[in-house]
Amino acid sequence: MEMAEKTTGERKFSPKFLAVIAIIAILVVVSLITGWQLIQAQQQLAEQQERLKQQEERLKQTEEELQRQQEQLKQTQEELQKLKTPYELVASLILKNKDEVVKDKKYASASKWQLSTYSALLFTPDEKYLVVADYKNKVICLDTDVGKVVWEREFPERMGYSICMSPDGAYVYIGFRSLDGELTCLKTSSGEVVWEWKASEDLGPGDPKYYSYYWPTIFSIQVSPDGGHIYVVARKMEKQGKTKVNIARAYCIDAASGEIVWKYPQEGFIDSCIPHATLSSDGKYFAFQTWWYGEEWGPYKVVVLDSTSGELLYVVDVNKTICEAFPDNPIKPPTAWHGADFSGDGEKLVIVARSGILIVVDHKKSVETGEPIISKVIRFSTPLPADVITKEGNLTQGYIYAYTGYVKCIEDKIFVFSSNTYAFGVRGGRPALDHPNASKVFVFDLALELLWVYDMGGKVGYGFNFIGYSADGRVIAIPVGQNWIKMSNDPSGVLVFDLSRKGTIYDKVLFRYHTEGTAIAAAVSSKGRYVAVIELPIDVAPPGSPVKIVGEYRLLLFKLNV
Repeated sequence: MEMAEKTTGERKFSPKFLAVIAIIAILVVVSLITGWQLIQAQQQLAEQQERLKQQEERLKQTEEELQRQQEQLKQTQEELQKLKTPYELVASLILKNKDEVVKDKKYASASKWQLSTYSALLFTPDEKYLVVADYKNKVICLDTDVGKVVWEREFPERMGYSICMSPDGAYVYIGFRSLDGELTCLKTSSGEVVWEWKASEDLGPGDPKYYSYYWPTIFSIQVSPDGGHIYVVARKMEKQGKTKVNIARAYCIDAASGEIVWKYPQEGFIDSCIPHATLSSDGKYFAFQTWWYGEEWGPYKVVVLDSTSGELLYVVDVNKTICEAFPDNPIKPPTAWHGADFSGDGEKLVIVARSGILIVVDHKKSVETGEPIISKVIRFSTPLPADVITKEGNLTQGYIYAYTGYVKCIEDKIFVFSSNTYAFGVRGGRPALDHPNASKVFVFDLALELLWVYDMGGKVGYGFNFIGYSADGRVIAIPVGQNWIKMSNDPSGVLVFDLSRKGTIYDKVLFRYHTEGTAIAAAVSSKGRYVAVIELPIDVAPPGSPVKIVGEYRLLLFKLNV
């Protein structure tokens, strides 16, 4: 029994059993190791997948950043291109077929200074529309954004000469040269005629057998700041035997009805042309100028009226003032086509004369005293003795001068524009050479200190729109025409300045666009975003040669990239 228990306690497993146990243990260990390795592999795979996902996101971000940079690069390139080309040509609209212009004999000549073709154009204050009155029968309105015609109206046998807008842009006022000399009020949105006033009702009708220059003409239009009144000057000419008689007046017209509020003079007429008028910025004073002829009203007087009543406040005798200041002045009598303007602050009246003389009148003191108080007179361009070619082709001695007959006050600066060179002392004579101050832009401060001079190369346009400017005076556009002394149309086009640019006047040139024909009128929108210019065909053939007409009678509309 003891022997049996002892045998049981010392029981041993067989080698086979132990081998099985060992194999099982090994399998368990291998399984554990394999499982652990599998878990590790899965974790590594998950980490790799996460890293791959992050890489994909970073790649996506990189692609998006690259796309953004490409868009920025494109925008930068576009901006650089705009700097290289500071404008976009929105429209090039033919106003009249060239053959019709030639038939009407309304083209210019590179070898002549005369121009009898006028056109008027103006933007609405909101810059949405541009209204154009052409030289024959038509008024059109364009959408400035796309350059398309919104409406057009026919006015038979009329030449658009002057133009003005109501302050809100709802109405446009067109001044015509015609047998009746109409002032026409139109709705800007539709072209509908609201009312019409005829200068012929007061001055008498024009005579169709005479050249259109004799017909009643609305030379200038101004609108009061509140839009309630319109101020115009009108004139016609008659022939009494061999004598040319001028009949002219200034008028204040009710903007709502087209009825006359007052006229000046109340009795009788002005026996001179009234080529230009201006209104002070506060609307209180209206000034107009006379031309070089007229026994009573010539030569060259500037008349200042109370705009409310039409009462005469004072008269500047420009001829007398110049003769007293410069008795050696050989160009007599003095004159100018657009020769007077109020300063931006309304304190001064600035007057220019054709022979390079500039006058500043103390306007406020003149109103108080009833007599013109002259503050300063300067001569900035001097007539020169020179050879002049007679009509017969011979050389003779005379004087040449740069015609400085255009002035405009913008903010605190005075802009004077000289046209081509003219001869004095030889009737019908042609200067043999250019005056050194011809075809220039002179810029003065209000103390008459010269700030800048710019050479345009050709004459400034002669019409109502001899300069266009934005409301803040930052952008100005000048229509430049031919140089008749050099018999060249090369300078023709529009010259645009951005006065906010730093530097000299040459640094302020935004662009110059050459036209094949001659430029006769220009306008700038209120904020300076648009510029418009009218081109006219021109004969570029030398005198005595067959006519060679180039250019078109067209409207060019630019959008500025500034």
